[in-house]
Amino acid sequence: MTLRELVAAALGGSAEPLRAQGLPRGVAEAVAAGVDAGRAHDPAPEATRRVTLGDRPSPRASGAGRPPHAASPLAWRATPGGGWVLAEPVSRGGLLRWAELDRSGQLTALLHWSTSAAGEPRLARAMVRAPDLRWAAVLPMQGNSTLWSPADAIASVRPQTDPPGPAAEAAQATMPAQDYARLTHIPPVDRPAALPRGVGTAVLNLLAQLMSNQQRDPVRYRGPYPTPALFEALCASFAPEGPLAVARARFTRDAAAQAFAGEMREQPLPWSPRPYVASVYPDDNLYVQWRGASEMGCVWLGESAFARCAPRLPMPAGGRLWREDTPRGPREAVGLVALGRPFRRYMEADPAAGTFARAGDWDEGTAGTLPGGGGPQPLEDALRLAAVHWAVVRCTPALAPAVAGLAASLPMTWAPVPRALTRVDEGGIAVHAGLGPHFRALAANPAQSADGPQALALMLVSDLFAALAVDLARLGQARLEAEPTPEVAALLARGRECQQAAQQALAQLLPRVLAQLAQGLLLPG
Repeated sequence: MTLRELVAAALGGSAEPLRAQGLPRGVAEAVAAGVDAGRAHDPAPEATRRVTLGDRPSPRASGAGRPPHAASPLAWRATPGGGWVLAEPVSRGGLLRWAELDRSGQLTALLHWSTSAAGEPRLARAMVRAPDLRWAAVLPMQGNSTLWSPADAIASVRPQTDPPGPAAEAAQATMPAQDYARLTHIPPVDRPAALPRGVGTAVLNLLAQLMSNQQRDPVRYRGPYPTPALFEALCASFAPEGPLAVARARFTRDAAAQAFAGEMREQPLPWSPRPYVASVYPDDNLYVQWRGASEMGCVWLGESAFARCAPRLPMPAGGRLWREDTPRGPREAVGLVALGRPFRRYMEADPAAGTFARAGDWDEGTAGTLPGGGGPQPLEDALRLAAVHWAVVRCTPALAPAVAGLAASLPMTWAPVPRALTRVDEGGIAVHAGLGPHFRALAANPAQSADGPQALALMLVSDLFAALAVDLARLGQARLEAEPTPEVAALLARGRECQQAAQQALAQLLPRVLAQLAQGLLLPG
């Protein structure tokens, strides 16, 4: 049975295919019963579903069979995010996690444990729902890496019941082989940029869940890639020690040199597991990371992430989740922020009730035209070059040559980007065409913004260039990973030269770009 077929069987609430794959009888029946219970109720009556799952007899009590490793009954247990975990206590303390249902009763995780020769639990495979609603799979001892051996594979797959999409079952990345029943540290991933967006997030959260179940706190990252991108990814499921800015600087010190030296060094920064609880809503391609019964930490619409921010102005740019007071009470808005103000609203949520409603910009980007009609329009050369130089200056030295070559070779256009300020892929660089009208509206209406045109121009450059820099660095890293490992000293020297040249060019170009933007030039619409 392939991963795709196994996921389809689990979603179908069928115990027999799960038992055929070696899942213990009691566990297979419990998973199937939990999925059936979740499917039997409309997602609206939350209290009804909680009672149904909470009162369901454990597999042992109902005579379904004895699961391995159990010192007390296997049971569905409530999670802080309103969902349910199928787990059993183990003799050395903590819990052994088998499956998870979200608050609407949908399966979001399935783990298969076998027994080692010493009688200890050993992970055979784990599958968890990723933010884009595909499944992320961890396959112990099935990886093939030049960096470490033995290796565990990371793959992703869409079940047959999902909408069409990529369905890779081959390993897309690896990490050093782990004892998942006794995790001691956060492991590295060799090719994070090769993973579909969100898959790495799901795997890190699985590790945080297992560490939390095993009462491991604190833990440290052990590997050669203490990059800023990894720090941000870890913060979704772990809490670093100390103030965030200090922790980031401490974690990323000498990141580039260490990465290309391949040193498996344990970083001194302690982390505490703080896993989120996921909820999935396939009809809306929605994935919610809950920090408690009514606090959303991050919302995903497909591959677009919307992270929580404070409602004070100016707000940080990008996909955001913020609280608003409405006549109906407090609500959470999901949308884009640019120039310090909400820019697009895609969804409104009532976290206390666990309900979501589509907002006015939900369908944006599907028509493939700009706000005033027509297709994509190229960015003016001055704005495009300034964005390229900014991205080169802001990335790590090792990525600078790849980012410079990438940005210079790809077309850059104003386009109807759905649910993001920018989109960067091998086909080109797209910038949200609505930024032009948004800038002009704020500049023309002092009641909406106290900032003058010059200040707004600086904010636009900062917001737009920062978004492009992140996307270009991600794609540049993927290209670099696909090439033979370069000589470290030469790569870093070339990167610093590239950044110095970009810094000089940006210093000459940026004042002219800001002046033109303040006049409403260089913008679409």
